[in-house]
Amino acid sequence: MGLNSTAWGSITINPLITSVNGIDFKQTSTAIKPNTSGIASVASSQSFTIFPNPSNGEFTIQWDNSIPGNAIVDVTNITGQHVYNTALNLDASGRKELNLSQLEPGIYFINITSGNNRYYQKLMIQK
Repeated sequence: MGLNSTAWGSITINPLITSVNGIDFKQTSTAIKPNTSGIASVASSQSFTIFPNPSNGEFTIQWDNSIPGNAIVDVTNITGQHVYNTALNLDASGRKELNLSQLEPGIYFINITSGNNRYYQKLMIQK
């Protein structure tokens, strides 16, 4: 059809399986891509990063020090429960260490709100 397409890893079509249901695609003027419903990446911007990731619960949030002001850090677990919340001063140091080692091992979502901007990062805690 003259369009670029993105492969979908879970599709198998062969002489015994001739069709696939439940997979939705979207078409733009230049491409056909799978329409995913999961969270492929929660990072909305590279203005904030967290490391190390995975971590033991102790990690650093680093930001582009051209972002001034204050931010709110909200951490939720995989079920959406808010498990941690704090305010940050986005000063020229460009980093803040956090200790969430009291949390159970698992996947957490770091939501940082600064002004009208929201940034997301996924954090895995392993012990």
